[in-house]
Amino acid sequence: MVLGLALLGAENPDLSGEWILDAARSKGSGLPLPSQMTVSIDHREPELHITQKTASGLPRAYRYRTDGTPTRNTSPHGVELESVAAWEGADLTIKTAMAGSPGASRVQAMMEDRWSVAKDSRSLQLKRGPQVFVFRKK
Repeated sequence: MVLGLALLGAENPDLSGEWILDAARSKGSGLPLPSQMTVSIDHREPELHITQKTASGLPRAYRYRTDGTPTRNTSPHGVELESVAAWEGADLTIKTAMAGSPGASRVQAMMEDRWSVAKDSRSLQLKRGPQVFVFRKK
């Protein structure tokens, strides 16, 4: 019973901040990593806004709800995305279904992102399939 009460009082980590890719600590697992990436996160439970910027691309902005409510976003290429974000312990998992092309109604691919913050809150990790992106707080 004490453990249950402790879990009820546990707060989810705050992902907010400006995060810069640490390429030396990241793993592409055979896929190319961007040379530079910055992630800006505005996190106010249950709202989460993530903006990603790379050296070679347009900024990508996404909105999620961490309470399991489905959200819709559009990729920079016009592909419809439907995501469900939920806490799994201290990790935030975002499962996204994407159509194969703009205007397509069938799901063509599924993606799962797992975000976790280090205990010292100075680094953030994103696992996406075999890739691991490590960011340091700006």
